[in-house]
Amino acid sequence: MKILAVLFTIFAGQFLFASDVKKFWVPVNSGKEVYVEYHAPAPGKPTIVLLHGLTYTTVQWDKFVVELKELGYGVVCYDMQGMGKTLLRYAPIRETIPLTAQIADLHVLLTNLKIRKPYNLLGLSYGGGVAFGYAIQYPSLVANLILFAPYTKPLKKVDDYLKQQVAVTRAMFPFNPFTDRQIYEYFFRNFVYQTYPQQEPIVLENPYKLEAVYHMSFGIDTFIPEDHVAELAVPTHLFIAEKDQYFPREEYDHFWSLFPEATKKNLFVVKNSEHKIPEAQPAVAAKYLKTIFE
Repeated sequence: MKILAVLFTIFAGQFLFASDVKKFWVPVNSGKEVYVEYHAPAPGKPTIVLLHGLTYTTVQWDKFVVELKELGYGVVCYDMQGMGKTLLRYAPIRETIPLTAQIADLHVLLTNLKIRKPYNLLGLSYGGGVAFGYAIQYPSLVANLILFAPYTKPLKKVDDYLKQQVAVTRAMFPFNPFTDRQIYEYFFRNFVYQTYPQQEPIVLENPYKLEAVYHMSFGIDTFIPEDHVAELAVPTHLFIAEKDQYFPREEYDHFWSLFPEATKKNLFVVKNSEHKIPEAQPAVAAKYLKTIFE
């Protein structure tokens, strides 16, 4: 009987958690709709807007969302253009998805959801770039900018390799009619297709995701957040993954050093965490967030 009671409690808790989620499609700036999951906050608690990385969907946030809900926080979680259910509705993606489009979509999304202003934006990796760009464009609408292992600039090794390929192509084919940027894009696409299936096998979960990752990546490639830190006017909190397999610690330390004291709030180093902090250390990350809001 005790076992049955425990099982009932577990399943009842899961049911209550699931029933608390509102799932819907919301029109955005692109003229399309994005898939959204919304968890209402407990009275007096903040709502956090989660902005995913390149290969993420709402699913990969699940463990972290559980932790946030236990703290009473509200959560807005959605699939951007190019990922998750939003991708599958509009696949295949055939054009670059500019960062400006993601920012515009986010603005319309939050307006349509009538989320209380100012917003608490939490961006992981690519989503960190989107959150950063939004905070620059709409500083009065952002209460906290929370960056989890954020995109700060293209990986130097990759960028150097691609520029080298452009130079070699120019030397071998001096009458090539394409611009340097077009040649760079060609090799960038090849790089994504050659490396992402090994490093991020989740890109193979459907036949459209890898191409969408390429279009999202290329759309943010020319935006360098560290060049715009001086323009930022909102409280910022940086989370660094101790065992980040993509970005070296020195890059984040340099990025953080550029922030003026007025916007630089908290720096957290998440122990035993790889790049995807919400999956690797959801409870620890939520605990750190609590120090921001309480």
